[in-house]
Amino acid sequence: AWDHATHECPYAAGLFDDVAALPSARRLPWLEHLARGLAPQAVALRHEVIDAARRIMTADGMVSPLDQLRWVALRHLLAGSAVSPPAAGDTDLDSLDDMHALQVCHFAAFLSQLVPAPEVALDVSGFESVCQTWYDTVTAPWQGRLELPPRAEPDIDASLRALRVLQGMPWLLRPVLVRSWFDAARGLTDGPMLHPDAADALRLSCVLLDSPVPPELGRQYIEVDAARACRERGIKTVAV
Repeated sequence: AWDHATHECPYAAGLFDDVAALPSARRLPWLEHLARGLAPQAVALRHEVIDAARRIMTADGMVSPLDQLRWVALRHLLAGSAVSPPAAGDTDLDSLDDMHALQVCHFAAFLSQLVPAPEVALDVSGFESVCQTWYDTVTAPWQGRLELPPRAEPDIDASLRALRVLQGMPWLLRPVLVRSWFDAARGLTDGPMLHPDAADALRLSCVLLDSPVPPELGRQYIEVDAARACRERGIKTVAV
């Protein structure tokens, strides 16, 4: 699938090696940088990129929830923001009406497969228990008020419909929502940082909601501008 998508690129093999060698702290910042750079290009080119990404992602017949989230974020960035503009609104999650609260729960059910992502050594029952605990924590404001959607095997189509509703929420409420997701994950994580998959899922959610990344989460990544600045300083030092 990669060879087919890059057959006209003479340096495709080296590019593949460079991308494969990126550590987890650099991957999403570079994906976002690439997508935002391509966003002003012709619609046809952006559609080709989205289609190629889908073919490469599905080439092995296995598509994880994190793969789905990456592809949706890529499509979102290339298509231009579909998020509502900043507007005044309440910042209390308890104030959400039933319709919005239910959609938050639907999307949280999808994220619960990824946040938090426990260590590989954890058994299946332990994994399910941690995921359920995270889901129960982030949906606590609406328990007893709503019939919450089940966490197990959430419907991707329903999750994407829920995402579109979340994108229309007041701008000030979206960082509050992301912070609640992060804090719940952090409370279930050993060590100073989230599991890379959990961190990626939350960062991608920030991209999709046009929300700032919580500072503690941002420190798990090496942003593109910072990487370039370090490299340029290194070159200048060598030259001197």
